[in-house]
Amino acid sequence: MKVKKFFNVFISSFLILTFCLISPTAVYANKVDSLSDKQINSHIIFYDPGGFGACNGATSTYLSFTNNPNSNGDNQSIALAFLLNKGFTTNAAYAIIGNLMAESHINPLALEKKYPENKNITVDDNFRLINTSGEKTFKGGFGIAQWTSKGRVKALQDFANSSNDGKVNNISVQLAFLNNELTAYRTRLNSTSLEEATFIVFRDYETPASSYQTTADGVDNIQDPKTYANLIAHPELSKAAYKAFTTRLNYAKQAAGISPVDLSQVDFGTGGVIQCSYSTSPYTGDFPQYYQSDSRWGNLMYGPDGIHGKTGTSISESGCGPTSFAMLATALLGREILPSDTADVAGKAGQHAKDSNGNWAGSSWSITKVLAEHYGLQYKNITVRDIGDTVNVINEALNDGWMIHTSGTGAAPFSTGGHYIGIYGRSEDGKWLIADSTRRGNKAYDPTAVVNGIFKRSGMSSYNIKGIKR
Repeated sequence: MKVKKFFNVFISSFLILTFCLISPTAVYANKVDSLSDKQINSHIIFYDPGGFGACNGATSTYLSFTNNPNSNGDNQSIALAFLLNKGFTTNAAYAIIGNLMAESHINPLALEKKYPENKNITVDDNFRLINTSGEKTFKGGFGIAQWTSKGRVKALQDFANSSNDGKVNNISVQLAFLNNELTAYRTRLNSTSLEEATFIVFRDYETPASSYQTTADGVDNIQDPKTYANLIAHPELSKAAYKAFTTRLNYAKQAAGISPVDLSQVDFGTGGVIQCSYSTSPYTGDFPQYYQSDSRWGNLMYGPDGIHGKTGTSISESGCGPTSFAMLATALLGREILPSDTADVAGKAGQHAKDSNGNWAGSSWSITKVLAEHYGLQYKNITVRDIGDTVNVINEALNDGWMIHTSGTGAAPFSTGGHYIGIYGRSEDGKWLIADSTRRGNKAYDPTAVVNGIFKRSGMSSYNIKGIKR
């Protein structure tokens, strides 16, 4: 059923804005330690136009995730889905997986076995790759790609510090770092055969150890990847290189027989299972959680001079508009859009407004359109015939792939002074999934409570419901 078009009468005699003032002395969590935060920092969320929700309405499908190197089928499927989502062709993805299988069986906990010292190391949430003296804490290689050199190991640890509280024992973190490293190879890998792509990853990315280079004509001296056939035709040039390459190629060919998983069904922690997603929005994956008081941006300014200016108020005090939008945009675009980014754009565009007394207040109702245009998202003003029709109208918009950016006053998820939130899906029992930047965090709410807050201040005469979509 199509949504009918109705008129929404706005009051033009006063500035339309939402305050969302928060006490700067309140104590909030600085960083979310949750599955959602881990996944979004690893760019896992993606658009799936083929259906609604992770399992097309199913609620009993489970997918196990394991770090056991002897049970790696799920890990291969996870890696395949991730690589395809990041723009690699099937041949390129199979080639990468073939190499990872040879290196670690795609086990994110793998430490190089030939070093006895590694047997006493436990790779848990507290494990760090670099100690306080700046030295490696283990011998040889680590993780799905067996990162070995001190420079790459430190880069992986730095990446985990910025995206996962320093925890490196996580396949989503390692896949995201792997993707960053492979960016320079993507064009070459995507334009060649499975065999050649496997060789490119083998020689140029994994960089064979010295034991593979037994003669002057060994693998390290083959500059043209197309001459990988020399290894097959002349294995005597470097027997170790020949064996290593053919092992990877066999794994790559086997990978062609696996199917990519729905990433939203996967627990990206260190083990266990989670239930299939129940969101009716066609955006799969877990949703990001940003708090406007987060120490990374809470003290930055939200005002006309940008986040490093001196006018306006802090994001922690009145940044619910840009922070809630940042959560929606991150999910829609599949890349990290931070509250500091959206606050800077919105502030410079004049979206942090003043009240009738000239005091800095909250965000103008035009902030959604301004930010949507900046990030290349579709935008529409959502109108309703009467308050009782609002739930149906918003549900239809959610089913059509829109996420809702709205504001209101009163009880949670709003505040007495006014607060911006996002609505990004529905639970299986019909509640709305709310993106909330206060310490309450993202939760599911009864739609009636949300609608009451939207219309509490001015009723049908003036309300703020906006839709954004990729």
